[in-house]
Amino acid sequence: MGRAAHLGAPVPGWQRPAVAPEPSAPAPAVRVDDEITDIDRAWVAVHHPGPALLHRVDPRRGPADHDYTAVGAWLRGVAGDV
Repeated sequence: MGRAAHLGAPVPGWQRPAVAPEPSAPAPAVRVDDEITDIDRAWVAVHHPGPALLHRVDPRRGPADHDYTAVGAWLRGVAGDV
């Protein structure tokens, strides 16, 4: 189970529900984390109807300039779709 199993999280991976809190409002969602896996990506693909970016950062370094650049480019692309 994920870290928050003791909190009653409905799925393994305690942060996944936070990415898709309201299925009826498909707003873009971004998650930047050092623990993103293919399981997280699959969960978001099923549970979040809007655009979503799960961006993994180096756990030893944290977010770096190239991470901010990648997220910014994705956000600009999503904004262009609106």
